[in-house]
Amino acid sequence: MKRYWWVNQRGHFFFEETKLGCIWAPKKNARGRTPFHWQTLTKVRPNDIIFSYHKKKIAAVGIAISKAYNADRPDSFPSKKYLSQRRKRTGEGWNMKGRKVNVNYKFLDNHVDIKKIFEKIKNHLNYKHSPYSVNFKRGNLGYLFYLNPLAAEIIRQEIDSKDSITVDQKISDADSEINISSGKTDAIRKQKMRLKQGEFRINVLNLWNNKCCVTDLKEKNPSLLVAAHIWPYMHCENNKQKIDRYNGLPLVPGYDKAFDKGYISFSDNGEIIKSNKIEEEELIKLGIDLDKKISGLSSKHKFYLKKHRKLHGFN
Repeated sequence: MKRYWWVNQRGHFFFEETKLGCIWAPKKNARGRTPFHWQTLTKVRPNDIIFSYHKKKIAAVGIAISKAYNADRPDSFPSKKYLSQRRKRTGEGWNMKGRKVNVNYKFLDNHVDIKKIFEKIKNHLNYKHSPYSVNFKRGNLGYLFYLNPLAAEIIRQEIDSKDSITVDQKISDADSEINISSGKTDAIRKQKMRLKQGEFRINVLNLWNNKCCVTDLKEKNPSLLVAAHIWPYMHCENNKQKIDRYNGLPLVPGYDKAFDKGYISFSDNGEIIKSNKIEEEELIKLGIDLDKKISGLSSKHKFYLKKHRKLHGFN
């Protein structure tokens, strides 16, 4: 099962870990114990999503490309003599033996301040070992925390509303990049993944005869239609879901935006479902007709639509 993680990366450690392409934590502290937020590295799996929290904001998003493995403390990590008096307990005092997870990071143009989206996200951060204190409105002390998928979705949408490149595109780019050091077989696999991502749009449009599945608008050149993922790329469990033509719908821009943001969804019989987050008058201004429906949904489409409705809180 895909998971989402929140990593606290203070000061130099943010720059070193993003440069090295990893997260790292000791196995034991000075008392010979393993805090839960270090132990969580053992639960990370390839394809998991990692949000970097730096200077009280989400500053980067990454995709895990390995499980945790044994690794000594990176030599480039700052030692105590280079840190402020307040932080001298950090770094050099750690056990040299640790665990490492390889991560492909993508930096954000506009960092996400959790306080500014607190009202939207707070209900999804109120759990044991949450990365963010709902009571004190600040990040909790620790290193790596499990992140509720619904909180991850709110962060995704906040990033998408500000950055020129969406989170799904950032993750797609990370999937497509060939890591030469990973070996020929893996490089070939990633090259094929890049090509298949390009085919996703073609396959989705072909499945619907190059028309919007709601309005029947024929595709134009230059393009007007969007091949929208039903289950967002970031949330896909594996590569098959990421490029599955049944995980896509060809939509005109107004319907695409409303669908992606969870303002509308579709029932199994294709009827449009309106979220209580938006008024019907606002949807009309977007060009959305709530009386329209999709005809021709298959059981494979319905599998993804069920996940979309659950993600966005539709009954």
